[in-house]
Amino acid sequence: MDHASGGTEVLEYTTIDEDALRGRCQAAGEAVTVRSGLPDKAKFPVL
Repeated sequence: MDHASGGTEVLEYTTIDEDALRGRCQAAGEAVTVRSGLPDKAKFPVL
């Protein structure tokens, strides 16, 4: 940004509660599986 011309630069910082985000994602994924009626089995083993 060209500050000489009076421009403004905005910086934004966002914090994320990773544990809460992972929990919401896990719950959403499980809900999709339940609604689909499909078995909850992975094609490949998860390590």
